[in-house]
Amino acid sequence: MLLKKRNTKIVTIIICAIFLALCIFTVNNYRGIINIVNEKIALMQGCVPVLAFHGFVPQEIKESDPSYSDNQWIDDIEGFEEQMKYLYENGWHTLTADEFYAWHQDKLEIPEKTCVLTFDDGYYEMYYLVYPILKKYNMNAIAFVIGSYTPETTAPYNPG
Repeated sequence: MLLKKRNTKIVTIIICAIFLALCIFTVNNYRGIINIVNEKIALMQGCVPVLAFHGFVPQEIKESDPSYSDNQWIDDIEGFEEQMKYLYENGWHTLTADEFYAWHQDKLEIPEKTCVLTFDDGYYEMYYLVYPILKKYNMNAIAFVIGSYTPETTAPYNPG
């Protein structure tokens, strides 16, 4: 009987020690997580989100043509307009390339809700589909054009 009581006490002490160790580990780990989150928040306060886009087609084409529907780099233009409307209605400001550079050089103060819109490759739809939406919502954007893809004369725009 005495041996059984002693074993029970030892087991209880071991369980308490394990519980205490887990509590200490959890508290230390929690503090570590809080520090990481605080560091990321502080880091993000000095950042400007950059929203990068590639190509666009009308939604009906995106949904019906497998060469577009399976392509993660091509979005539907209607979805893009919804995103720009959201930014506009929620008070977001978009920077030009010059403004972004000036901000990066600490020469320009910007509002809290500021982002940069970028478009790769300079496709036709940037001018014919995207530009009217940007103009409608008073948005700035940066288009990166591949010079070697730009012929001296261009064919008429064909959205299909």
